Amino acid sequence: MWRWGADPAAVSWNLFQLGRVFGRAERKGILISSLREHLGYGGIIHNFMNYVLRQDPAYLLETRAQIAPFYAAVDAFKQLDLLVEEKAAPMRQGLILSPWSSKALQPS
Repeated sequence: MWRWGADPAAVSWNLFQLGRVFGRAERKGILISSLREHLGYGGIIHNFMNYVLRQDPAYLLETRAQIAPFYAAVDAFKQLDLLVEEKAAPMRQGLILSPWSSKALQPS
C-alpha cells in the first residue's frame, strides 16, 4: 500500500514526479487511493478513535502525522482538471475531518 510521508513538501514532490510519469486518470486514481488510505482502516479516524478508547499516545501521534499528508492529497486533487462534482468530494471529506483534526492537533 502506498504511504505518503508526513512532510507536505515530500508529498508535493511525489505528486510532481507522478505527474511526469502518469496521466490525469492515473494521478486521480492514486490520489483517491491516498485519501482512502488516510481516512480508512489504520488512517486518521481509526487511529484517533483508538486513542480515545485506549488513551495510548502512540495513536494520537500517528493521527497527527497523517493529517498534513491527507490535506496535501486533498489540495493536489483539487488541482487536477476535474468536473465540479469531482472537486467537491474531497472538500466534503475535509469538512467532515475538520473537527477530528482540530481535536487531534491540540497539545496533550
